[in-house]
Amino acid sequence: MNDNSASRPYEEKEIRCPKLGGQVNFEYCSQETYGKPCAKALTCWSPFFDAETFFKEKLGEETFLECFLQPAQTKMVTLVDLIEKAREVAKKDTEGK
Repeated sequence: MNDNSASRPYEEKEIRCPKLGGQVNFEYCSQETYGKPCAKALTCWSPFFDAETFFKEKLGEETFLECFLQPAQTKMVTLVDLIEKAREVAKKDTEGK
């Protein structure tokens, strides 16, 4: 039986992650971005269950819009942000010693 209930996501299924290139489960996708869902989670999981309704119920309308309707950063922008954060951490570590 196929359960498309929004309250019970496809827990045991693993799919190929277009960002990572490997297999991941729904739990990973639902908290991939600092505890918030990956921006691609709707696209990836909608063929298996009503992911949109699930996330709207779980997150609320404002957080849902924040997670899924903002333009995604390019890989280059994400990489530059990560480098800057690493530099800040390294600078704080050296200043603290």
